[in-house]
Amino acid sequence: MLGYTDLSSPTRYSKQMAVQKVIVHDNYDSLYPQGSDIVLLQLRSSVEYSSHILPACVPEKDIKIPKEKACWTSGWGHLREDVRLPLPNKLYEAELIIMANDQCKGFFPPPVPGSGRTYYIYDDMVCAADYNMTKSICAGDSGGPLVCFLEGSWYVIGLTSWSATCEEPIVSPSVFTRVSYFEKWIKDIKKASSSSSSKPEGSYQPPHSPKPPHQQRPPENPESPENENPQDKNEGAVIKPTIYTALMLSQALLHLLLQFRGL
Repeated sequence: MLGYTDLSSPTRYSKQMAVQKVIVHDNYDSLYPQGSDIVLLQLRSSVEYSSHILPACVPEKDIKIPKEKACWTSGWGHLREDVRLPLPNKLYEAELIIMANDQCKGFFPPPVPGSGRTYYIYDDMVCAADYNMTKSICAGDSGGPLVCFLEGSWYVIGLTSWSATCEEPIVSPSVFTRVSYFEKWIKDIKKASSSSSSKPEGSYQPPHSPKPPHQQRPPENPESPENENPQDKNEGAVIKPTIYTALMLSQALLHLLLQFRGL
C-alpha cells in the first residue's frame, strides 16, 4: 500500500500493488536473536512516483550519520502496551535520536552462555531513542522505517526490529535493523530478481480499501492538516519487538518500508 496516511480513508493518491516475491534473509534469527532481521518484497510492477509517493534512499555501507542525529520512525502499531486498544487507522510518527551502538549496549545486559535467548546489540542493528523518555517503537509497528534526512535526501537508516517495553517512562532505546549493513545483500538480490523475474501488470487503485495489517510510512498528504511534514511536528509514537521486517523492492529502486510479519 502506497500513499496512505489513514488506512480507512484512501485518497486519489493511494495505491495498492501486488507483491511478486518475498525474500527472507537466510540468516534471519539464526546467529543471535533478531539478527539479519530484514525481508525484501519485490513488486509485480514498478512504482509510478507522484507528489505523495516518493522513494527513500538505501544507504551505502560506509554512510556517516552525524552524532545524535534526529531521525523519524512511523507506523500503525499500538500506542500503549499496558492497555491493548484497537490499532489506529492514522499513521503515527516519532522523532528519535540516533545512538551509538557502544552506548546502546549499556541498556541491555550482555548475553550469558547457556541462559537462553538474550537480546543484545550487534553490528547489524542501530539504536535510536527519545531522551524525554516518552516515545518508542511498540508492538504492531514491525518493519516500519527509521528515516534520516542527510545531505538533501531521505535515507532508510533502519527497519523497526525490537525494544524493551514501550510503557512510559521509556527506559531504553528502540532497536532497528541497520539497512546499510545489508547494502550488498540488497543490491545482489535486486540484481538477481531484476534479471530473472518478469514484470506483469499488477498495480491497481481500488475505490475502497480494506484495512491492511501494518504498513510503511507513506509520504505525507499536504492537503490534510493531521499529516504535516515530520520536520514540523513531533507526534506521540509507536512500536516494540518485531519478527520480520521488510524493504520493498521495485523495478527502479528499493524504496519504502513495509512489514511482512509482526508479533
